Amino acid sequence: MSDNIRELADTSYRSESYDEAYDYYSRLLEENPDDAEAWVRKGVSAAWKSSLDDDRFKELYVSLEKAEEKGHDIEDADISGRIVGAAEDYIDEIYAFFDEKIEDKRKEAMGTGTLESVKRENVKTEGFVQGGKLASEWLKAFKAMKYASELYPTTKRCRKSIREIDKLRAHSDEFKEYLTQNNDAAGLHKEIMSIREELLETARDIDPEFKPEKVETGGGTSSGGCYIATATVGYEQHPMLFTLRRFRDEHLLTNPLGRAFVSTYYATAPYLARVIERSELLRSLSMRLVVKPLYHFASHLDSDR
Repeated sequence: MSDNIRELADTSYRSESYDEAYDYYSRLLEENPDDAEAWVRKGVSAAWKSSLDDDRFKELYVSLEKAEEKGHDIEDADISGRIVGAAEDYIDEIYAFFDEKIEDKRKEAMGTGTLESVKRENVKTEGFVQGGKLASEWLKAFKAMKYASELYPTTKRCRKSIREIDKLRAHSDEFKEYLTQNNDAAGLHKEIMSIREELLETARDIDPEFKPEKVETGGGTSSGGCYIATATVGYEQHPMLFTLRRFRDEHLLTNPLGRAFVSTYYATAPYLARVIERSELLRSLSMRLVVKPLYHFASHLDSDR
């Protein structure tokens, strides 16, 4: 019976079906609490099960500590990579929750006759409030990324983790600098920046020439940006836009066909963006049919770097 459960557990884990993997490894540990590999994989699966309503990162740390006590080598590339993936997934959930609150505030202001400048200010204020509340959640994800880099340090993982922190800093600036100015985030900004410095130091221990990526800011502006995507998501420092800009710079602008596409896009996109940003229906359609699919495609390319 336990052999069947082991096979189901390992298959679920390899296929990244972490809810099922967690349950199967839990059953294996009920039969044999000394199963070190089951402790590792249960812990990693727990991290992937984390949500804003159910923080499971503590279970990750405890489970891997158990595994190490039982002689398992947890300084492993696969373990580290899966933890980073879980942290990135958690960050995506935080931003999704944030965007939901912003969208509710934007809808609240629509059709009220309020001046556009006042509406924008109300949205910025809502972002300031929500960002302060969510700062502790971002910190949990960054701690998990640092932990992963301690287990198996690579410049790639450090670069991805630093990039996520820098994206949050730009996001904070978009909404009245909630990381530094909101009392709810008091002290957390220093912790986040401390993690960034540790990641940078780790990367430079591996490669003394290491430099973190510059997080490009600016969306649908005269500097040339993701006009339609910016109109769709509603603000210039949205995390999706950083990925899309990098896709433009590293994949489209590096070949003649891509450059021709970008040139055509810049000629037509500003008008389309103005139409999209005025319609809730068009923004919703653009998100589902254009922005999210392209973002996931670009993210997949990025994960292979």
